Amino acid sequence: MEGISERKVLFGKYTTFVPQQSSERKLEPIGIYHHYSHWYLIAYCRLRKDYRTFRVDRFDQLMVLEENFVLGKHPSIQEFLDQLSDEHQLHQIILMVKNEGLKYLQTQKYNLGFVSEKQIGDETEMVFMNSSLQYFLRCIVNMTDMVRIVEPIELKENLKKLIEDIKRIQEF
Repeated sequence: MEGISERKVLFGKYTTFVPQQSSERKLEPIGIYHHYSHWYLIAYCRLRKDYRTFRVDRFDQLMVLEENFVLGKHPSIQEFLDQLSDEHQLHQIILMVKNEGLKYLQTQKYNLGFVSEKQIGDETEMVFMNSSLQYFLRCIVNMTDMVRIVEPIELKENLKKLIEDIKRIQEF
């Protein structure tokens, strides 16, 4: 996580699944997400000169280097996220979080598929990739007074329905 938050280059020895081949790589980590019981790292791979996803448990070694990297000097991460979303049936979720509410997300953001964050005034835009909108919504429902859903629209609609269901259940 340090590599992501501090924009530090990672060095790793990675073994692919098929065929089983190991290689050493320098990576510029962008985010991490959980999908089908595995953690995946999104990073710009200097060896392949493109963004890639890496199953975290396939690293034989992974360490944070002192070298920093700058976002935006490579192809658009948005294009890669769109492709990733299509391939793995992931949803890109964008939230605007009041800065005073960030502390409540710090311990669980990586479990929710955290990709990136950017401070904009008194709010922080947070981007996630998650395979289940319903799961994501259930995890953040306790923060709905500090979070504004930007996209997808479907997540906003699910929240409205959940609020109506809660109101109906709580009526006496």
